[in-house]
Amino acid sequence: MYPILIVEDDVEASNNYSLVLKDSGYSVVCVANKQDALAWLEDNEPVLASIDLGLPEKEGGEYNERAGWEVFRRLTEKHNKCPAMFVTSNTDQIDQITAFRMGVWDYITKPIDLLIYKERVARLIEINKSRTSKQREENSTKVQAGLLSLDHNTAHASWAGNNIKLTVAEFEIMALLANNPGKIYSYKELKRGNVCENQAVNRHIANIKQKFKEVDPEFNAIENVFSRGYRFIHGQQKK
Repeated sequence: MYPILIVEDDVEASNNYSLVLKDSGYSVVCVANKQDALAWLEDNEPVLASIDLGLPEKEGGEYNERAGWEVFRRLTEKHNKCPAMFVTSNTDQIDQITAFRMGVWDYITKPIDLLIYKERVARLIEINKSRTSKQREENSTKVQAGLLSLDHNTAHASWAGNNIKLTVAEFEIMALLANNPGKIYSYKELKRGNVCENQAVNRHIANIKQKFKEVDPEFNAIENVFSRGYRFIHGQQKK
């Protein structure tokens, strides 16, 4: 697992946050100023970032009460799916609203009980894990090949954003072809078992081509390879 990044200039608070998280098995990286935080984010990704709003610009440098915002912006630029929480003495309501609107996951005002801090960190990490897992599952049911989009959950097909109404058999043939662009599929592979004969496959392909040409007259992404079968050509692009 990637480490938790703690950006906090109060040494005692930083050590306390770090200890309570390490006791729970997390890996932790602590930095105490904006410059070091930005430098770390250039080459590293955290599983979560805990950021104080007020920080020195650099080690021994001038204090900037808005420096944490810059760290957060860099975090979202580099790792936009990483959860971030502000842990700060700033109780300004406008800043809290602004933070949430910018995508901060949590805003905690000091002082905070360490056990509560640990639980809130753990909760955000678990929520993000669950969200990421769900997105992966959703993506696994979808196919994107060039201008073609297929969704297995809804049996929905589109070409360059235009909806295409396919029958079940047509959708399954198109999905098989699009899953491996360039691969030649034999008639046997396209028959869906023994449900149809070679001529039925040809009719399905002809119907598919016709439907796609209704929204794109230049559609040529399905190629017949003589005596071998059909393949999907990934390279066709919108003109």
